[in-house]
Amino acid sequence: ELPLAWLNPWLGQGMLVNGAPISLACSISGTPEGAFAVRFPGSIHLGPLSLWDTEALLLEDISCTLDPELQWDADQSVAYTLKSLSLSDKYGSFLTGSSTGLMLSGDARNAQNPFAGIESRTQLRVGLQELFQLPLLDGQASIVGGQLALDLNVDGAAEFPLQVEAQLSRLRARSMPETSEDYHLALQLKQAANAGEWAVGADLQVGSISRPSTSLQFSGKANPQQQPLTFTAALSGQRVSQADFSILSAAFTPRDMPASTTTASVRDVVPTRNAAAPKAVVSAPTPPPWALVDGTASVNIDELRLESGPLIQALKAQASVSESQLAVSALSAKLGAGELHGRGEVLYTPAKPNAYNLSAGLNFTGVDPAFFASKGAGAAPLQGQFDGSVTLSGAGQTLDAAVEDSEVLLRITGKEGILTAFELDNRSQLGLGLVGLLGQSLERPRMTALSKTIPYFKDIRFDHFALELTRGADKRVLIPELKLTGESLLLDASGSVAASRWSEIMDQPLNLSLSLGAKGRLMDYLQTLHLLQASAAEDGFRRWNQDVQLTGSLANPNTDALMDLLNTAARSALTNSQPAAAAQPESGKSVTDRAPTTADEAVQAPQPSKAERRRDDIEMGLDLLNSIFGK
Repeated sequence: ELPLAWLNPWLGQGMLVNGAPISLACSISGTPEGAFAVRFPGSIHLGPLSLWDTEALLLEDISCTLDPELQWDADQSVAYTLKSLSLSDKYGSFLTGSSTGLMLSGDARNAQNPFAGIESRTQLRVGLQELFQLPLLDGQASIVGGQLALDLNVDGAAEFPLQVEAQLSRLRARSMPETSEDYHLALQLKQAANAGEWAVGADLQVGSISRPSTSLQFSGKANPQQQPLTFTAALSGQRVSQADFSILSAAFTPRDMPASTTTASVRDVVPTRNAAAPKAVVSAPTPPPWALVDGTASVNIDELRLESGPLIQALKAQASVSESQLAVSALSAKLGAGELHGRGEVLYTPAKPNAYNLSAGLNFTGVDPAFFASKGAGAAPLQGQFDGSVTLSGAGQTLDAAVEDSEVLLRITGKEGILTAFELDNRSQLGLGLVGLLGQSLERPRMTALSKTIPYFKDIRFDHFALELTRGADKRVLIPELKLTGESLLLDASGSVAASRWSEIMDQPLNLSLSLGAKGRLMDYLQTLHLLQASAAEDGFRRWNQDVQLTGSLANPNTDALMDLLNTAARSALTNSQPAAAAQPESGKSVTDRAPTTADEAVQAPQPSKAERRRDDIEMGLDLLNSIFGK
């Protein structure tokens, strides 16, 4: 029996193992050819054992069962057979496998080929949920289901000395427990023609083997002996589904763990007397993450299905990488009937105060925003044909600083589209129709005009759309132009968004001043509501009496001011008129002064006056308006 404590001096500093002593028996036999073999009468059982690193538990109650055989031949080659391997903890087995192999003598080894002289085949089956419950890996993933089958073949004399197949079955993530997916990866490696260079090929299939939702192929070459590492890479595929990678990403995203509390020592809390004040250290710029590689890459995807449903076609890009430059060129894609083209570049010059300098440009033509609408989400709020461009430039001591301090110019023009300002459900549409009928019955033209006006703002049809947006060095977002011109309605706005980091820009306060104009039938309706100025401008539109201030944020703009303006006009149409005077008796007719008797009250019930009936009609109209405006 070998106490595990004997192994502690051989472990790394701070490492500690304990558990049941190791006990085993073996037999050694020789052959006439000069070989000898080591065999065990039965399976070897180790553990349960636990492993700590500086008082942090890494493994707890791990048991290992294996069934090995070893043979040393006269030529100093070693053959092994691992008939079975099993690892388990107190919850059960989480890894099983087997392996066979042959390692030739040192004379057969080749420094240029680390696989030379090796033949092996290894098969492993891993329960991923169980694996990531180990203290060593706890919290490092968010997997609630999935099995990994791994086949690893090594043959130093073959064309492809390394071949790997991995099958990930029924993978489920904690955040998406009702969704599972299968992944199959095949990879092979071989020596290339140039000395020290290796070529790799990989194939990824997701979903059904006969009709995968994702089919990706990767090929590349790299020379690890050179500094920086030189490479070429190409990624291509017939179809790719973003949802497949969302599951994969969610599964291997670290799980949120309870924050651990630590107690600071007195030395950490109490400052040392006469301690020198820390000196400001000016650090040299940090090289970019890609500084250790030098090469080119290309992407060519026939179909990319976004998680929300849209299908991007013919996605292509070229990239070149070196320490001094990261450049993406020839970026292109088809977005429905539209197209997208772009490029980008990051320059690294450590001698400059702002070591990083980035620039990018993106152009699109004929793109309909409805292309990006999620399936089942109804009509997109903005539809039409849009062209536009985005340019970005920035500089900073770090790459993050260059991005945060970047300046942006966005220009978009559109034509023949629809902007849906708000929705009218069946109840609101019914109420709108009743308001029109009520206006006719009460001879209230302003009520009728209101019922005709609101639909113009539900779906705003436009012939021309223009947007210009800038972000300057002060990080404020300015909107110098937001203009929508239709047959009957004009929206002309300008404003700004408060300065912020890019990650917060969608939630920063929005301040947009909106000027509205009307012509045609809409002008007649708004004139009846007393909302328009006296004369038309040069463009033929009569402006509203007052501008509308839109607030909220880019992510959630608040258009209540526009609705309140219409609502105020609507209530004015109902309440501003004077009630009719009470009826007076005709001259010459007598009026009795006696009080009515009980019998009289029983015979003649009191009837509402004309003023009371008008008040009831007004209250009904207000109720209908509340149903329209959602009050």
